[in-house]
Amino acid sequence: MNLSPTDHTAIPEHVPAAPAIDVDLSTLEEQAQIGIGGTADVTKMRAPDGTVLAVKQPRLQGTLDRELAQRVVSEAETWEQIDGHDGIVGIVDWGSTPVPWIALEYMDGGSLADRTGEIDFGEALWIGAWVANAVRDAHRYGVAHLDLKPENVLFRTTDDRTWDVPKVSDWGLSKLLLHHSQEVNGLSPRYSAPEQFDPETLGPPDDRTDIYQLGTVVYELLTGHPPFTGTAKVVMNHHLTDAPDPPTQVDPDLPAAVDGVLGTALAKKRDERYESMLDFRRDLTALFRAVVLDESVSLLCCSGGTYSTDVGGSTSRHRARSDFAEGSSFAARAEDNSVLDTIRDQSQSTETRTFPWQRRTDAPGIAGEASGTLDRERVGIETDSLRRSEATRSSGETTEAAEIERSLSDVAGSLFRQLRELFGS
Repeated sequence: MNLSPTDHTAIPEHVPAAPAIDVDLSTLEEQAQIGIGGTADVTKMRAPDGTVLAVKQPRLQGTLDRELAQRVVSEAETWEQIDGHDGIVGIVDWGSTPVPWIALEYMDGGSLADRTGEIDFGEALWIGAWVANAVRDAHRYGVAHLDLKPENVLFRTTDDRTWDVPKVSDWGLSKLLLHHSQEVNGLSPRYSAPEQFDPETLGPPDDRTDIYQLGTVVYELLTGHPPFTGTAKVVMNHHLTDAPDPPTQVDPDLPAAVDGVLGTALAKKRDERYESMLDFRRDLTALFRAVVLDESVSLLCCSGGTYSTDVGGSTSRHRARSDFAEGSSFAARAEDNSVLDTIRDQSQSTETRTFPWQRRTDAPGIAGEASGTLDRERVGIETDSLRRSEATRSSGETTEAAEIERSLSDVAGSLFRQLRELFGS
């Protein structure tokens, strides 16, 4: 992993939007097949005005299966609710005749799966935070993706001076969080959460399932491979009972703070993961600021009464280590005004927390209720805020603001649970 300081000017200032045109499927010119799914295909097509689109249609085998047709329509309806975010592939139009179809903005930069091993540390964190922000926005509308993987993160190219823009695609497995479905078909085992393999015991997938899945994607971005590999059955058993190798064990050049962030996202029990995708996004952004802006930052995964870890300075010159001995807990203690080079090789804290890197064979317990995220304020990773140093803020002001926002998120989560109980499972 290239840990050289990243030039923050690589952040794109403009996000390409989906074209705003009406689509008549019969007038589209087929260009090439660009995607083959389990039950649907995606084809590159050109509209009469020259606009290039990606059109998704169910794969026909004789007659059109009514259930499959309805799934495509449902996907379009759900996707259309959330595609206003810059980090979600936009729907241009959709229809149901002669077969259900969805016309999407054409993503000309390929997928994240094509770029594994080619992305430096700063860009990897930015991609992770950007995707987290997009999925978090979907959660605000009560929609969980449930199939986050590198193949479903597509890119729109920009000029050579900035990073390409990632957008989340394929909301075919997504579901409304107020509906308690025990079934999730079409899993991608390497990027699936424990509860997706055993929903009867662990409860149905929810918004925190997306947190785990994105954790596997970021893990692969930073280490070069997903947390677990092997056959589908082997990978499933690992997700249910084992912990992956700590990122810093796979790549010793990574800062130890990465272990804390991904350790929280990849917790077996949902109650031990981040409370919301917003919190995961916030920690990824904090790491990004430490690397790109050379700031001293605090991490939610290691604070809130558990740890407070400050990260900053040049990660190419300094790396902190942590103890992952069998049966021990990882803990880091921040010192006032500390930066990355002052995080010690230690396991000290007034209150310790066990991260999943500690290998264990006991089956995970039943996860609690989904927290939900219905907070109404849309918090994005704004380019100007990433470029603007916050060094002039006092640590007290920063902590107070974070506590207020987390309190509001807790209230929203409580409201979400009450709504779900009201409408029933």
